[in-house]
Amino acid sequence: MNVFDTGPVRLVDDGSGVVRVVLDRPEASNAIGADSFACLRGIAAVLEHLDGLRCVVLESAVPGVFSVGGDLKLIDGADGDAPSVVHGGARDAHALVLAMARIDAPVVAAVNGIAAGGGLGLALGADFVLAGRSARLTPAYAKIGYPSDCGLSWILPRLVGQRRALDLLLRSPVIDAEEALELGLVTAVVDDERLADAVDELVEELRRGPTTAFGMIKRLVRDASASALELHLEHEARLIARAAGGREAQARIASFVTAGRAG
Repeated sequence: MNVFDTGPVRLVDDGSGVVRVVLDRPEASNAIGADSFACLRGIAAVLEHLDGLRCVVLESAVPGVFSVGGDLKLIDGADGDAPSVVHGGARDAHALVLAMARIDAPVVAAVNGIAAGGGLGLALGADFVLAGRSARLTPAYAKIGYPSDCGLSWILPRLVGQRRALDLLLRSPVIDAEEALELGLVTAVVDDERLADAVDELVEELRRGPTTAFGMIKRLVRDASASALELHLEHEARLIARAAGGREAQARIASFVTAGRAG
């Protein structure tokens, strides 16, 4: 498909509108190193300009691990240049976080094991997070004396509230899949051997859905906490009117009306 068909992060297009972003650095438990950061930025640019995109899957090719986060060996070997290395890496990873938020197509993360640090941030940046029963989640940053990146300090308060977000970020406990579900960190938990099938089933449903409307819904939900009700209602009115003028919604409404008449 493109230059990202090999390497520690791959982009796989099956031709149906579904694209998979695959973390594949088994020798380092999918730690995000220099090559990975470059891939994340490049893949982000591809996603934001890809025609016909219907769904994105963020997954790991490494059994039992999603990603342990940033490569600490890269930072440790940077000597006095660590601030520059960390800043550049964070901005590269953030490009993918922003791309997942900006695209209309829904993003599904498949968490098949440990998701720590930036790996957790990437996973929680998806619209749907499906976790295998053996998955373990932890922010991990405070353990190495760092604050968070990859949007964790933005998304965690919105998912679990400020008090619990502080608990997670300051203490970095390891959360199992069931507790993650109770907290609202993941969408669903399935048996490990069912994870791939569960992801495929959800992706097929989303692939056939109204992608333009999905994008509008994503933006409305994301912006809601920062908007006064009056302004948010006006934003809703503008977007639903825009959808009404689009071919996708018009075709779906016509189908509903036709089916209703036939019934």
